[in-house]
Amino acid sequence: MRYLKEGLCWSALACALAVTIGSFAPVAAASPGQNPAQVDPRDLQMLAILYIQENQPNEALPLLERAIDLYPENGETHMWYGVALLLTEQLDPAEEAFMRALSRNPGLTDARNWMGLLRYKQGDLDAAVREFREALLDPAYPPTSKARVRLNLGRVYLELGAPEAAREQLSEGIAIGIPRSDPNYQLIHVLLARSLTDLGRTQEAIAALLRALETDENHVEARLLLGLAYRDLGQTRVAREHLEKVVELAPGTEFAERAQVALARLRG
Repeated sequence: MRYLKEGLCWSALACALAVTIGSFAPVAAASPGQNPAQVDPRDLQMLAILYIQENQPNEALPLLERAIDLYPENGETHMWYGVALLLTEQLDPAEEAFMRALSRNPGLTDARNWMGLLRYKQGDLDAAVREFREALLDPAYPPTSKARVRLNLGRVYLELGAPEAAREQLSEGIAIGIPRSDPNYQLIHVLLARSLTDLGRTQEAIAALLRALETDENHVEARLLLGLAYRDLGQTRVAREHLEKVVELAPGTEFAERAQVALARLRG
């Protein structure tokens, strides 16, 4: 694969879906002497989601297991249990949890998106595409959530060597609108730039990368791709500036190695 394969951004749910917590204050567990039946499984699920957002899925697992014991027919709880399992690399149990979620609630579109992420993690890219496309068929799915699904789908198409299909999905995701404060804002523009570069549309790729840098001027991959794009256009000075910035920002990484190789070739 030509691009660095860093996955679909597992931490903090950045590449999966938006989670609205609101102002609800969850209850962590029953107090001593409290009847376990009095514990609200919704409280346990809400606290588990908070742990997942803080990239602590191991802390979420026992809470979700208890919530499932208290309310086994809640498809959403099974889905979040699958998410925590997925984030802890327990892929087979995660798949079983997502299947239980969908059997209890076939219209749980978020579970389709997570199932797509699971298939991606398993290396079954065609199956990932099917799950993401299934999620997009839901007319009631919120626009921002659909934008994230299109981001995920666009990345998979890139890995499948289908840059035009990737460009279409990523452009649709941008058109729907992802807030500039969302980490996905930079990511979707970087992925769009990758697809445009593969299609030979270098100037458009540069425009997408500059939009990514508007909200994060130290985005390492955007800097690297900009340097390579300007190099391809023969703008050596600007290319060198971006590539040197990559080495400064991310020494010892694969990004820096690629930048150093490009810089060496520019120096001739």
